[in-house]
Amino acid sequence: MRPEEEDLLRRVGRLATLRYPNRSEPDEVGDEDWDATRDLAETLVEQLPEDLRDAVRARDITQKGGRFLGWKPA
Repeated sequence: MRPEEEDLLRRVGRLATLRYPNRSEPDEVGDEDWDATRDLAETLVEQLPEDLRDAVRARDITQKGGRFLGWKPA
């Protein structure tokens, strides 16, 4: 992994607290983080065994636990 990806992985790890945030010391994520986060995810997927990598890429990103994930257009 490139140094900037390692740094991003450390920052993304802190985002686990977003579900139950610490209001006195919040971790934030914004649109400016999206490109780097997507690139990091692709780097991590590339390191998976081929069969698992294929399964990750074949999944339906609109489904999670049997529920439909939607979004509002910008």
